[in-house]
Amino acid sequence: VQLTAFATLVHKGVERLAEMQKNTLDLVTNQTTDAIGAWKKAYPASSSAPGAFMFDLFDQGMEKMAQAQKSVIDLMVQQSNHALDMSKEHRESTSSWTHGAADMLSEATDRTVAAQKILLDFAAEQNKVVATAVKRQAGISGSAPAAEAMDTIQQNVDVAIQTQKELMEAAAKPLKAAATAAAPHKAA
Repeated sequence: VQLTAFATLVHKGVERLAEMQKNTLDLVTNQTTDAIGAWKKAYPASSSAPGAFMFDLFDQGMEKMAQAQKSVIDLMVQQSNHALDMSKEHRESTSSWTHGAADMLSEATDRTVAAQKILLDFAAEQNKVVATAVKRQAGISGSAPAAEAMDTIQQNVDVAIQTQKELMEAAAKPLKAAATAAAPHKAA
């Protein structure tokens, strides 16, 4: 009973901290958007002006970063909830605890990979935006050598990002396999 009371107290604290962190992320994201909007109003420039795309790039970056951090915060709350559930259950054997811990590890792995993919997808989007903006601002078009060079750079970055995603998936497989192997099999 004492363990459950303590676990409940800790979980409530984790939930409150998570809510505060998410609210802070929302405030920072909103403030960034507002500041960029104010800057654009105070110093209007055409979208083809050098560096104009950087404002949108920065704003989108803040939003994606906040989204990824919120995903990690949700994972923290979810793991805290699992720990609370495990403390409430009267377990007859360590195999039940092992199963609960294995589920937590598997979910943590999934959430971590998903958060990293959000950031990598954003990097891929921004790579395209930057390449397009550079070509537009430099007046590069068609099959000119400079345009081909920019396309090659963009493709190489895309390949690197895709490779990173595949490496994350490959790295997650042994963790998930170990968690599955450690967990007792549920009776059907």
